[in-house]
Amino acid sequence: MFFKRAVVLAILMGTGGHFAFGQDVPHGWSLSLNVPGVGVRWVGRALGVEARVQSLSSEGERTSFAGLRFFRFFSLSSRLHWYPGIETGFFRYEENGVTAKGGVVGAFIGVERALTDRLSLNIDAGPSYGRADAGGGVEGSTLDLAINTSLQWHIGRRRS
Repeated sequence: MFFKRAVVLAILMGTGGHFAFGQDVPHGWSLSLNVPGVGVRWVGRALGVEARVQSLSSEGERTSFAGLRFFRFFSLSSRLHWYPGIETGFFRYEENGVTAKGGVVGAFIGVERALTDRLSLNIDAGPSYGRADAGGGVEGSTLDLAINTSLQWHIGRRRS
């Protein structure tokens, strides 16, 4: 419920012109711990890019992902920001000896809450389209709702 309210608030604040572009955004380098992987992120005055790798294994299944995320930050306050973005990447899925490889593209909107000057929590969600090829003429595609959470450790200065 919190996430839904935060997204609605962020959209209303953004479309009403009441956000502070480029002020107090979490700029610079940061390392992320996301579920289930790691990433490295760089943010300029408001635009950012993040490289992520993720891997998840369970009984008889293994999924690996590597991709890039591009986003733009808007400040709601000195410790709360919202961001729209896009992502793209490649994945590999193995199950019972069958391997599928493919690509994914998606869009998302999220919020980042600073917990301290160097640590923040991110939550974002959006549609994600994936297309895979398992070889032998077996192909498939899917449209999913992707939900991402991460902890960001900001290196150097946290705010402008």
